[in-house]
Amino acid sequence: MLMIERASLSIAPSPLLRAVRDFLAAREDTANRPLYCALSGGADSVALACALWILEVPFTALHVNFGLRGAESERDEAFVREFCRMHDIPLHVRRFDTREEAARTGESLEMAARRLRYAWFAELGGAVCVAHHLEDQAETLLLRLVRGAGLRGLAAMRAVRADGVWRPLLQVRKAEIFAFLAELQQPYVTDSTNADTQFRRNFVRHRLMPRLREMNPSVDTTLAATAEHLQEALSVYEVGMSLLDAELLTERPSGRTEIDLDAVRRRGAAGREWLRERLVQRGFSPEVSTAVLTARTGAVFAAADLCAVVHGGRLLLETDTLPPLPVLQLREYVREAAFVPARAADCVTIDAEAVVGQPFVRRVQTGDRFAPFGMHRGTKLVSDYLTDRHRSVLEKRAAAVVCDETGILWLVGETVDRRAAVTASTQRVLEIRLLAERTD
Repeated sequence: MLMIERASLSIAPSPLLRAVRDFLAAREDTANRPLYCALSGGADSVALACALWILEVPFTALHVNFGLRGAESERDEAFVREFCRMHDIPLHVRRFDTREEAARTGESLEMAARRLRYAWFAELGGAVCVAHHLEDQAETLLLRLVRGAGLRGLAAMRAVRADGVWRPLLQVRKAEIFAFLAELQQPYVTDSTNADTQFRRNFVRHRLMPRLREMNPSVDTTLAATAEHLQEALSVYEVGMSLLDAELLTERPSGRTEIDLDAVRRRGAAGREWLRERLVQRGFSPEVSTAVLTARTGAVFAAADLCAVVHGGRLLLETDTLPPLPVLQLREYVREAAFVPARAADCVTIDAEAVVGQPFVRRVQTGDRFAPFGMHRGTKLVSDYLTDRHRSVLEKRAAAVVCDETGILWLVGETVDRRAAVTASTQRVLEIRLLAERTD
């Protein structure tokens, strides 16, 4: 392997070197965060690493061995180690059992490898330069178009991602990469699977793009420019989405998100697109956004760790995990003449002499009945009482009761049982207050 000279391109820098230099010059925080370069050993990543080295930019190389190509994977790792040794570049190598991971998750090998790679990059916490180039951008746009992606997907790859992935070569042609390496006389390795058209990207690269170039020799540049225009359109789109957030969405202190479905309908196509975008962001399928607009009150939709419930013209979004039950603080005292019973969401006073045993708190259970204060005879299902109070399905799931040995004393946040209510004959009062949460 040849040792490249930093001075070799100092007089007439190549288009690739200029692209990397200009990209880094536009990054204000380059000096304030660690810089990495993903280095597979292939032409693209080797060219990027050489450019950073020639520009005397301090960086650490990152190599991932996915263990998918046997001896070829070991060859790539050995090449990268030798390249970094010769140029005194710090190197981190990470190995993954990608086949085992794909079998565990049900993903394709491509998707599992991509997820593992970027998850590692995210752990590092710096900026990671990857070597995607102009033709990669064109291929990505076509792949996503065939898949049926929306505006966000068709905007393809961003030069700078929020998670710290940087793409300095996104405006550089593949031919310019090869010319740069040839001028340096810098070798690289070739991945034999890059010729396998069973992989979707390889099919686009080797079969579809050559035919498109027959129609338009500049199709790569055209598609990359289209992706850039779509990124600009996406910026406008996101501003519009944010403006609609203020009108259609409310974040409650409890953590619940409420969406005004009536207002969404009034907004027409813009409202429907806003709803689809916001629900997909939260893990729901695109079809849910259509279904909720025609669903009846009480309809429930689930996604990952979220639950969405249609309730009275609104869509309520909450975590599917019930909040921990509170701890009870009990204080008993003599009732005074001017006593006013306390009734709040987290505090209530009841007749102490009506309590049998030690009060405790639990979730509402199916079939729970009580005699709500003000109901003079008989009992009522707690679920029916909550329905009459127009409580949502989510509120019903989270509802709690304070009980004693004989039954319900207090439907928390709602009302007390008739037998526990403070009356004119009450002599001793028990104050029940909800304090810190417990986890059991």
